[in-house]
Amino acid sequence: MLSDKDIKDKISEGSIVIEPYEEQICLTPVGYDLRVGNKGFSWNRLEIIAIEENGRLTLDPGDTVVIETLEALQLSKSIGGTIHSVATHTLRRGLSHISTTVDPGWTGKLLISVHNHLSIPVDLDYQDRFCTICLYGMLSRAEKDVNSPPGRTDIWNEIRDRARDVQRMRELQDKDEESRRLKQEKADKNRRILIIMVFIFVLLLAGVYGYIWLDPSSANTLYMVVVAVVALLPQIFPNFLKLG
Repeated sequence: MLSDKDIKDKISEGSIVIEPYEEQICLTPVGYDLRVGNKGFSWNRLEIIAIEENGRLTLDPGDTVVIETLEALQLSKSIGGTIHSVATHTLRRGLSHISTTVDPGWTGKLLISVHNHLSIPVDLDYQDRFCTICLYGMLSRAEKDVNSPPGRTDIWNEIRDRARDVQRMRELQDKDEESRRLKQEKADKNRRILIIMVFIFVLLLAGVYGYIWLDPSSANTLYMVVVAVVALLPQIFPNFLKLG
């Protein structure tokens, strides 16, 4: 692992290039703090966020955001790196990122995924230090070339394609849920109509029975009871009688 002195020496000899380079702000005893760059992507919102334009990036609860680093790096074939969380964000702000490696020979900006574990939104300001790259000297030069394009434009394209797929899936799920809701409402409405019709039929039978078999006084009492029950139904079952 390279110390701060080693990193400065490697920068002087050209094995490491960091642009923009802020030694006083970002150089640490065992690495270099990378800062929030121009843009990001929210997986919850499925949209690219203009961080520089907005001045900050808001991570919603449970959201994972891809952040482009402000710094672009160029490493020789003898230098590699790993990305680590900044303790301040991990311990105090509930943020963590997915660790990754930086291959020897890498050129360009980095894309870092950060997750908000809290139940409240968390802001990262533009140019906030949010992760650290630890750099290592290889025992021998790497033979394989980095196959990824500088700045990982391939990943940005994949993210956009994946976001469109996820959006289509969400729309289909919403349509399915709406269809199930409408079917359930229709079934509930039909069930209420059927029960009301049966109840009215029973009341009619009771009325007919009263006028045929009961004396006028008892029949009139039964009639008043039936009328009272019908009048009280909307108050007893206010939701049940809603057919709309």
